[in-house]
Amino acid sequence: MKLIITGILVFLIPFIGFSQDVDLRNETEVDAVIGQDNYYVRIIQPMKIVNSSTQDQKNKMEVELKSTLAEKIISKVSIANTSRSVQLNINDSNDAKNNSSKEQINFEFNSNIKSDLTFSEAKIVFQEDNKKFNLIGLIYIDKAKFLEQNFGKIKYEINKLVSEVSSIVTKEPRPLQIKYNEFSKSKNNIYSLIEVQNTLEPGRVNDDVDLVTKISTLENRLTDMLIILESGQFEKQLVAAKDKLHSKNFREALVDFDLLAVKYPGNSTLASEREAALNAIADDYKDKVASNDYLYALESIKALEVIDKSFIEKYFET
Repeated sequence: MKLIITGILVFLIPFIGFSQDVDLRNETEVDAVIGQDNYYVRIIQPMKIVNSSTQDQKNKMEVELKSTLAEKIISKVSIANTSRSVQLNINDSNDAKNNSSKEQINFEFNSNIKSDLTFSEAKIVFQEDNKKFNLIGLIYIDKAKFLEQNFGKIKYEINKLVSEVSSIVTKEPRPLQIKYNEFSKSKNNIYSLIEVQNTLEPGRVNDDVDLVTKISTLENRLTDMLIILESGQFEKQLVAAKDKLHSKNFREALVDFDLLAVKYPGNSTLASEREAALNAIADDYKDKVASNDYLYALESIKALEVIDKSFIEKYFET
């Protein structure tokens, strides 16, 4: 370790893997020596001498260095608004020209994945600036090693999640919904790590056939779970709508049918049930509409119009 005499002692820090020592006080020098091949963060804090030793301060700064480095790496993911959906593009490995897209998966990018980033080979160094009485901390990790670690974590986590999802056998709505929510959260975190990988190392994920297959398998398994859940929810909501119909709460019953039609477009069961509901309502109003009392009959038709516009066309055609 070199020593410079400037009236006080200032130590230059030897960097592992580099041929020269670096003065951490000089940000330009730090960036020139390690910035090209490493992700790094440099923090300067006043040295604390009350109720805290220098080692205690270094221990706390180490946690802050890792957290700040994670935030810096995540910030490189170019998403204008991290609360919106982004697309995970998985190319079709069977396409020789790699032009087609096999999957375009919407997910919510989770910027709070600092704890999921792996820094097992990060280097942390400290320097005490006795002139300004500062403690300077620096964490750096080789870019290639970080990307290799992150990719390994992605593969491990996706394999683990696929195994967990595939092992679910229950079809009971409540426990299945809880598991589905847990799996969706885990999937979102993994896809966020993939988005980091795609931003920093484009093409790596798409080129790994095994990983692409696992992602497709995961999507299929979760879709199967969702179909089971929605099937149970559909039956429950349909029964609720029919209960309103039988209670002669016609307007709300049809509102429920319409909401179900939006949620489950093209459902043939729902279409036939709604048609049956309209027929039941028409049957209930049949004698009122056919009344010899013209005003009473007209009021009945107006009441039907409030329930559903199709009744006006029906009765004014007749």
